[in-house]
Amino acid sequence: MRPSLSRLLALLVSAAALEARTATAQTTPPWQKELMPWQTHAGQPRPWRTDGRLAGRSEPGYPDDFPVAFASTDSAKGGLLEVMWVRVTAYDPASDLFLGILLNQPALVKSLAVGENVVFRAVPALNAPATAVGGPSYAEAGWPSSSAPQWFVQLREGIRAYRNGRNGHVMPEIEKCMRLLAPVTAAIPASARPDERLVAHYVLGRCRAEAYQTRGAIEQFRAAIAVDSADLDSHMALLAELSVMTHLPTDSLPAAESARWEREFVDELAIVRARFASDPGVTQILALIFDPSKARSVDPTRQRDTAKLQRLGYGIFRWKQR
Repeated sequence: MRPSLSRLLALLVSAAALEARTATAQTTPPWQKELMPWQTHAGQPRPWRTDGRLAGRSEPGYPDDFPVAFASTDSAKGGLLEVMWVRVTAYDPASDLFLGILLNQPALVKSLAVGENVVFRAVPALNAPATAVGGPSYAEAGWPSSSAPQWFVQLREGIRAYRNGRNGHVMPEIEKCMRLLAPVTAAIPASARPDERLVAHYVLGRCRAEAYQTRGAIEQFRAAIAVDSADLDSHMALLAELSVMTHLPTDSLPAAESARWEREFVDELAIVRARFASDPGVTQILALIFDPSKARSVDPTRQRDTAKLQRLGYGIFRWKQR
């Protein structure tokens, strides 16, 4: 979708002025200091939903998705605008900038690809409610620099493939993510920051979970927790995969191994309850899997082991919040 010529020119002028003011402010958004590839959880602040400058501009039913105008500086088509959908993930009040994920593949802006981080500023007087910032390197505005740049490029591509995998609905992208991130997590440079390490392990773990490589996913989530023991998503993702292992048919594992998985699930469950019980998503999941009414849906041969089901839950779950 493209604005009219007059509106296009106004947009370009306004965007240039805003870019200049942003540069002189010399504020560094948090996403240029550390990796911020996630969407917020339910219950966390989402100030863009109540920002009057963006009011009425989101896609119906998708309150985080907004059209954003990008000026094309690629090839002979420079000077044209392309309006694309962006899902907002963060807002920085100091710079008045928004971070989001590009939801569609550009036709004109060849330097961008779907699933990329992009940054924009609200411009309520224009047809498009916002204009992208970053000039010819739009993607660079949405990522931090790294002391291991070549390694980080591979990590970014893995994150993008994970996003485009849409929680396992696009398996070629999930498989691409695993191909990209397996060597990344196996050889993390000593100079990599903790946030880079955490994200690398977590994203590979999520892709392996979507590919039903449960043991490999558990390994990656444990590695993520070793980087940051307070990370809610890594703990919940680990608990989810442990729930899979504890609900395998009783004859599919040796008794000693089955007992080990049960112990690990119970231990991780205790950690989750102690640290994250106030989180709405955690509360909802735990209430669901430990709901006795769900016992009717399990294998009848297992219903006799009431104590075990009460301890391990009445079913498995997947953690797809991020």
